[in-house]
Amino acid sequence: MNALYSFPLRPYPTRARTVATTHLNGMPCSYVEDPSWDYHGMLDAKVGAVLEVSFKHINEADRLGIQFATHLIIRGKQVGISSITNTRNALQIIAELLGSTDWKQIDQETRYTEFQKAFKARKPSQTTVDRIVAGLRDLWRVGLITRYVQPGDKLIKKWVAGKRREQHIALPERMACKLFAAAIEIVERYHPHRHVISAAYDAYLHAKSTYKGKAFARDVGNDISHDVPFDDFYLEAKALCASEIQTACWLVLIGFSGVREAEGKSMNPASYDESRCYKGRAVPLLHGLISKNQRAGKPMAESWVTHPIAKLALELAYDSSEFARKHYRTKLEALPPSPRRNRQLTQLSSAFLVLSTCLQEKQVVMGNTQAKLRKFAKKYGVRALADDVVEFDALNPTRKGQLKAGALLPKLSNHDFRRSYACFLIRNRLGNLMSLRAQYKHDNLMMTNWYQNGTSMAAVLDLKMDAELQQMIQEANLAIHENTLFHIFNESETLTGFEGRRIIAEREKYQAQYPGQIYMSREDIRAMLRTNSISVVEHPTGYCFNPECDRICASDKSTETCKHEVLTPEKVLETKLPRHQRWIRKFRALNSGRYYMAAILTDILTEIKAIEKTLSEHNIPFEPFVDKVKTARVGEAL
Repeated sequence: MNALYSFPLRPYPTRARTVATTHLNGMPCSYVEDPSWDYHGMLDAKVGAVLEVSFKHINEADRLGIQFATHLIIRGKQVGISSITNTRNALQIIAELLGSTDWKQIDQETRYTEFQKAFKARKPSQTTVDRIVAGLRDLWRVGLITRYVQPGDKLIKKWVAGKRREQHIALPERMACKLFAAAIEIVERYHPHRHVISAAYDAYLHAKSTYKGKAFARDVGNDISHDVPFDDFYLEAKALCASEIQTACWLVLIGFSGVREAEGKSMNPASYDESRCYKGRAVPLLHGLISKNQRAGKPMAESWVTHPIAKLALELAYDSSEFARKHYRTKLEALPPSPRRNRQLTQLSSAFLVLSTCLQEKQVVMGNTQAKLRKFAKKYGVRALADDVVEFDALNPTRKGQLKAGALLPKLSNHDFRRSYACFLIRNRLGNLMSLRAQYKHDNLMMTNWYQNGTSMAAVLDLKMDAELQQMIQEANLAIHENTLFHIFNESETLTGFEGRRIIAEREKYQAQYPGQIYMSREDIRAMLRTNSISVVEHPTGYCFNPECDRICASDKSTETCKHEVLTPEKVLETKLPRHQRWIRKFRALNSGRYYMAAILTDILTEIKAIEKTLSEHNIPFEPFVDKVKTARVGEAL
């Protein structure tokens, strides 16, 4: 092995310094032992990403060993900035557990056993375990250790200490609606005044730059006049009011498209497009840049179907932030040309800039979106009710118990909205979403067409759903089916329909033989779903267990005729009881004695009696229907 990379690295190598990064012209930019590596001349990355890898936070005794190991691992590979950062982080944890950057200690059985115990004591998440295993494999690949660690090693699985990987959360529907209602109200209210908002802040910054006193915000800032006609709009140095408007725009954008954070930050008003049609209707699209799973993290163009409210959000976010754009452009254009300067000038096209110009440091594109989202939810009282807690636990089994009544959501990040978007589409088949949009006075049937006829529309428009969102929708579908089946198999006290009665009989037989045991575990249900050996489809009158059925049951008589139907008490209360009253009202309205109505009334009476039988089986109280069909002979006066 080259002596330059022998470890531990003390004393420092005396030969010529090793180049870590270069400028565009190939000249050295950063050296391996530098406290940070500047990649502006070598890499492209998602909007808002920091193209630097810092080692300043690592203790000095380990820093150089980690730097040289990182350089050796990534040398000659096409990797993105996030991959380099993950490698650095993994090596830092390994060094901390070993107490040294003498990596070869891992080859010793005694030291490796101590390393494992120390790592397990941290109770790491599955993600951390995966990264450490990747770090160990990288050290083996470049010859710094000889121990080969397999990702599926049983011993490694024990490092997780039984912890289950926690998903991003899916928001309960009521809480999501309240959050979106607040955001949309702000977007629609401030959108006509977006240019005035920017002009007001521009005047504020100008006045502040010429003011000599220390108490500018209190003494002068409040006196600056503006034409924004709302009492809750105000001006101050940190642009807190403008930041709240920006957060509302951001919420609308990610909530109505499912885009990732970096993808949303790559957008501006020009990203919205209605130039293409499907079945005679304009399709609202968003065009942006996606870096996920791209080679070396290089962003590529991508499109997403959205809703027209996204257009208002992008226009408001972009135009109201023009004061910050003007400030940064003036500041950057005064600097000598460099990759960093050119990148930031390009990123000024984003609709989402850092609005607090007095606090801006390295990036011009906004950051810390997670804190902004939580602050917004807290201000607008998006707290859980008892029903929200039940729904949260059902949607998020890996986080069961984390949401309490009266509390905020346990976390709120951009990716949580991405998962909520997927779950919402699956759970509601866009029904409730369409109702919500109708309430907001925004009509968009194209999303229904997109998800109901996705294949044909994708062919017409040459679009594709991004792979991760598609996988997330599939996982949401599996999770919701898993919850439904677990409730049917184990929790529902009564079940009706042919299949429902069969399940009850099988459950009682099993529990008589194995008292206190769960009839069907989640693991068994999940395995059957993944192998397509079980199927459940919700329809207007119950649940269908027939995977080959191509019809949608809409008759109450299906309970007596279909061999694959299951009805739960909740489904009966939700659908059967209201339908019982509607059928009675219809029967009495038509029961006038006309001879030609007899067949129709008999059919309605059959529907009523079928519902009553189901209600009785579920012990749901109702008033039995005793009316008879009135009859009259042909020609007889009524």
